Amino acid sequence: MAILIIEKTQIPELQNKVFPLLENGEPNFIGRDEGTSIGIQDGLSSRRHAKLYLRFGNWILEDLDSRNGTIYKGERIEKTPLLTEDVFQIGSTLLHLVSTQAYDAFKEREVSGCHIDSMLGQQGQVLSYRGKQLAMDREVQVDLYSPQWHPFEEEKHASALSDGLDEALKAAQDLAHPQIAALLSHQCPDPKGSGLTIHKLRGENLLSSRLGNLLESSLGHRLSFLSRLAEAILERGTVKALNLPLSLDSIGVDSRGLPVIPAFDLAAWTSLRTGALLHEPNRLAYLPPEIISVMAKGGTAPSALPPASIAYNFGCIAYELLTGKKVMGEGRGDKILKNHLQLKPKSLHLEVPEISDSLASAIEGLLQKKPGERLSLEDALETFSNQEAEYSSDAQAPQAKTESENRRPRSPRPSNGRTAPASSNNEPLVAAESTPGWLFLPVWLGVWTGLFFGARFLTNYILQELAKNGS
Repeated sequence: MAILIIEKTQIPELQNKVFPLLENGEPNFIGRDEGTSIGIQDGLSSRRHAKLYLRFGNWILEDLDSRNGTIYKGERIEKTPLLTEDVFQIGSTLLHLVSTQAYDAFKEREVSGCHIDSMLGQQGQVLSYRGKQLAMDREVQVDLYSPQWHPFEEEKHASALSDGLDEALKAAQDLAHPQIAALLSHQCPDPKGSGLTIHKLRGENLLSSRLGNLLESSLGHRLSFLSRLAEAILERGTVKALNLPLSLDSIGVDSRGLPVIPAFDLAAWTSLRTGALLHEPNRLAYLPPEIISVMAKGGTAPSALPPASIAYNFGCIAYELLTGKKVMGEGRGDKILKNHLQLKPKSLHLEVPEISDSLASAIEGLLQKKPGERLSLEDALETFSNQEAEYSSDAQAPQAKTESENRRPRSPRPSNGRTAPASSNNEPLVAAESTPGWLFLPVWLGVWTGLFFGARFLTNYILQELAKNGS
């Protein structure tokens, strides 16, 4: 989530005022009109001076034919992309676009019986915090949403959020799985649509911040991670309303290095219903083409994704975890979305030559453009599970491999290339250990010393006998 801060103004009460921004593609109007969402009360500003909106992951600042213009980097602009931390000027007012990662208004506060320690991340209009539930003295994750941050949109957002929400939350509380963070409590919705969910802590970090560590691990460990992730997605998907898209910011990593997903994903729920899904930068890499196509044409996305769309969403995450690259590349948001619709993914064999044909085929099947031609997540999980032991070099996989070998003993292959005969008890042959040669050194010294003195004694004896006979 981003905010706009008035950095410089001639109105003292507006200095450093914070304005939360709509992130669903709808405009945030700036001006001195009372109906604007960002009122700056500047005499040099027009009533509706400019608008700032998020378009496919990029912030766009557009002047609305104002009399005195909008200034960015010293020049008057009509329309320009903005980056977070950019500053622009309207009249005598300076406005600063800031990510809420840098502006954390809730830290060290108590929210619904939880002390907020730190911010974990943000997705769309939901802020995620790490905290402690005071009554139970346990670490939790608090996901917080409030349409009050988005003036003039409260009624619309409240209606979108409340549809089917109670049933989804009740179903989420019944989920029990080791890789699903249990939903502990919730406050959704209230009369204004504000809400929050409290889950067991989803690991020490989110996957987005641990991606580098995971990519440095063995291919076997990454396959194990993906298998556990697929199992959790399928378990959560037994409740249709909880079939919601994931991103790297949705997935936690626990102390064992395994994935954890929330029983109920408040961020995904709100993004689907408020239209923000196509505009959130951290989601664009993982969106199914059929969902993009519907929403880009102004249609309404389904309240939950069908299984084929979830399979594509998982395939995008799997591709990135196996190759270290986003399946549809980097760059502008509109280009990434277009690639989802049209571009065939680069072969896994080109990125990871050692990957097996069956694994590459499974990923390719998950990423088919047409939902009806897509591999199911259940079939993909079977392939991933079968491949784990083959590629694993971590502590768990060798153990599984050893158990397999104990069930089916193999004969060693000698250097001449022919298979050595197995022993009579059907156990693998093991070469006998040889005794180190240095242990025999005292014995050999004794033998050679005996031979030396024995030969010397025998020689003297023979010489003495010859002397007697000669005399």
